Amino acid sequence: MRSVKRPIAALLALALLLPLGACSLLVPPRRSETDPPAAASTPAGTAPGTSSAVPAETTAETTVETTAETTAETTAATTAETTAATEPPDPAGFLARQEDGSYLICRAEDDAADPADSLDAVELAVSGRTVFLASNVMTFDGAASGYARHAVLRAFDLNTGKQIGSARFNGDLSWSAAAEDGCFYAAAGVAASDETGAAGVFRWDPARRQARILFEIPARPDGAFFSPDGTWAAFVYGADGCVRLYDLPGGSCREIPLDGVGEIWDVQPCGGTFALNAYVDNHSAILTWDAEAERLVEPDVDEAFYLRENGWLCVDNLDCRAFRPANGGALSLIRTEDSLLSLSGDYALFYRYDYADDVLAASLLDLRSGLAAPALTALDGEELGFSDFFASPEGWFLLLRRYTDAFELDLLSPAESDFTEREEFRLLFRSESGDLDAACAELAAGLEDRFGVEILYGPDGNDFDAFDYLGRPLNGGLANFLALTDLSESLSFWPEGFFADVTEYCRGLRLYLCSTLYCVSDSGIDSAAALTFSSNGYECVVFDASYPIVGNLPHEFMHVIDARIESMPAEDQPDWFAAWDAVMPDYIRAEYADSYTVWPDDDYTYWYASDEVWFIDTYAKTWAKEDRARTLEHLMQFYRDPASESCFEIENLALKARFLCFMLRNVLPCCADFEGELPWEAAVGVPDPAEFAEVMEQAGTVVPVG
Repeated sequence: MRSVKRPIAALLALALLLPLGACSLLVPPRRSETDPPAAASTPAGTAPGTSSAVPAETTAETTVETTAETTAETTAATTAETTAATEPPDPAGFLARQEDGSYLICRAEDDAADPADSLDAVELAVSGRTVFLASNVMTFDGAASGYARHAVLRAFDLNTGKQIGSARFNGDLSWSAAAEDGCFYAAAGVAASDETGAAGVFRWDPARRQARILFEIPARPDGAFFSPDGTWAAFVYGADGCVRLYDLPGGSCREIPLDGVGEIWDVQPCGGTFALNAYVDNHSAILTWDAEAERLVEPDVDEAFYLRENGWLCVDNLDCRAFRPANGGALSLIRTEDSLLSLSGDYALFYRYDYADDVLAASLLDLRSGLAAPALTALDGEELGFSDFFASPEGWFLLLRRYTDAFELDLLSPAESDFTEREEFRLLFRSESGDLDAACAELAAGLEDRFGVEILYGPDGNDFDAFDYLGRPLNGGLANFLALTDLSESLSFWPEGFFADVTEYCRGLRLYLCSTLYCVSDSGIDSAAALTFSSNGYECVVFDASYPIVGNLPHEFMHVIDARIESMPAEDQPDWFAAWDAVMPDYIRAEYADSYTVWPDDDYTYWYASDEVWFIDTYAKTWAKEDRARTLEHLMQFYRDPASESCFEIENLALKARFLCFMLRNVLPCCADFEGELPWEAAVGVPDPAEFAEVMEQAGTVVPVG
């Protein structure tokens, strides 16, 4: 267990369908005294015609007491072997291979030392064929305290299905690792906050098939790393602000002082060394261990990154995620709506849950190529009680699933999976050097050439004069690249010629990308996701990139279209704004507050009104221009996601939407002769000009042709 256990609520479900390259270990829970006896000869779930498993060769379970009085390996070994209590062979320590290729872990009914209500450590040897399972147990010992805590370790060979060793030791196991030579290392004992008891580092040796105490430590650490070659370990103790390096197996200790570090947590393997999270000079930082210089260093990474398992750094930005190793290397940006479970090697494990069908599907993603492979599918998730996951640095994933009557451990191997292009995943960007500044400049220049707009980001992203509104700049190349990527996708929805049309009567369109828009006066909204204004002959749109640009851009572009309408020559042009008002009854037009400071009520709104609906929400009632903007925003939302709920099933809202579509076909030359549906017409269809002849006449205008 390389970090504290991470429970994931209702992730995995029953009826596993395993792909090639995956196997599962099914662990039945310990039966109670009231349960009927189980068949001793054949494990539950063994298919008819399948021979039962061969019992494991006899392995005495070794009790390891963490009471060594010296840190010398020889003395510790002598103590461990002297206190070892030989126990009867474990008749149920084997794996039964079933027809589907999965494994069933069998145990004796009275095996109180290894209850199935917890598996606190799961490790896989580098070969991928030896699995270690450990459980922390509390039992009544009759002493003054009444209870004692200990842990039980079992090792299984997946090639033979046999248990190859087991051990029991005092205290809770908290951190563990499987070394390259097949040994299992762990720190166990009491926590640093406990006043009694001891803690130690132990090793399970596959050759000797027993656990041996290597040396004592002050207390069970809050974080630990064991080197892959089994020659050293690094322990941290929460608020100590230092790292203790131990030589293995001898136990000599070197304390590494860290200037300015107040607290350390979450130690993770990282390319043969380790990385950790820490508070440094009153800010959260990621540190990596430089083994050659024997010091911790703070890598030059974007502040948005956070540390994940196996030394990966991640950033979640809505449906886009960024990945890079903490000790340097390639950067990958992935577009997906799936949820991240774990990272191992150059692979990520994602999942998505279909609540309608109660189905969960997991996928392995190659971060280098963006290709994905199905990992598993689980059904009927209501019977799932608990799940957890583990990942080895070598590229294996282990998923633990607890059912009402069993444990199942699934081993997923990327090397044996079939990776293909999948629509759920899209590789947006891959840089071996991670140079995002150059990537941002190239992407922005390409968008400007393609759409004829001006894009300002980074230190220029908040350099605007928009009444009483200010914005903070986007910090870091990653934040700017994600914003530009979001903008690129948002601009691609608009028809050819659109940007030339909206800038026909102005000097151009400027798009600003910043962070945290806010108002410094009482005349506006406290905070805004985006805003539009005119400045020096330019139409300007500012986006707070912490919100999805793809959703806010249609709203702001409607304001830009309104500005075009106001700038069009008055001759032979209908009064489109008067016509918009004429679509609604007089008492509905009176609902507009014509203010951002006097907030309207919920009357006649889609989300609150139960009878007569004319507005999508209260914001649409502030001004007629916001009503039109809200309408175009939701029309484009339906175009992007036709399966989403549509407010335009309400006839009054559909009527206003059809008129808006009719208006856009007349004020934008690129839309006048467009054949078929324009993107924003997907929800209501192509408008019929005859439907609005009376409205235009009431507004004192003529019905435009087309």
